[in-house]
Amino acid sequence: EQNHVYLGDKNSLNLTFHAQNVGEGGAYEAELRVTAPPEAEYSGLVRHPGNFSSLSCDYFAVNQSRLLVCDLGNPMKAGASLWGGLRFTVPHLRDTKKTIQFDFQILSKNLNNSQSDVVSFRLSVEAQAQVSLNG
Repeated sequence: EQNHVYLGDKNSLNLTFHAQNVGEGGAYEAELRVTAPPEAEYSGLVRHPGNFSSLSCDYFAVNQSRLLVCDLGNPMKAGASLWGGLRFTVPHLRDTKKTIQFDFQILSKNLNNSQSDVVSFRLSVEAQAQVSLNG
């Protein structure tokens, strides 16, 4: 599992998530919200036939952050379990920041338990030198 990105590299990140409804009822207008750092750009879904659910996601720029909202079902049935993959690039890395962070949260319109805890995924920003000496 990758936990770092490199300055100046092409850095394509595939972020895999597993969402499940362990409650007793359906979750209405269930959605996954991914808050991406300003260094990142969303570039699409990862397609794994048979493995990943087909999702519809909308991408918004909110102030300095980027917000990705993916529809998990209306309702997301009790016991439902789905896997998905999101692809990001990080073209705006700076050497002044040591880490970048993606935050994942599931929300619904239910009255009770309408949001999950935020799950954060942090990557360290590193420089990598490739030096060759010819004598």
